[in-house]
Amino acid sequence: MFFEIPKDDYDFLNSVSTTLFDGVKNVVVNGDNVKIDFEDEKQLSQFQVDMSGAQIYFGMTPDDELTGIGRRMQDIYDQYFVTRAR
Repeated sequence: MFFEIPKDDYDFLNSVSTTLFDGVKNVVVNGDNVKIDFEDEKQLSQFQVDMSGAQIYFGMTPDDELTGIGRRMQDIYDQYFVTRAR
């Protein structure tokens, strides 16, 4: 199973957490898009956990409110990893 996201969104997520994509099977940059390939549901599930953790750690205030970083992470996740599941 794979997901395609714009390279600028991939670069943003990678700048927030350089280890976010360490557990995926393959990441292929093709021009302005990045294909993120997951081996199975377990790998995807772990990515979801890592993404949520990164959003909490890097994208929330001490009062549990989303920052600009957190909002962008949530938007990317919702747009590409939820609605475009393949």
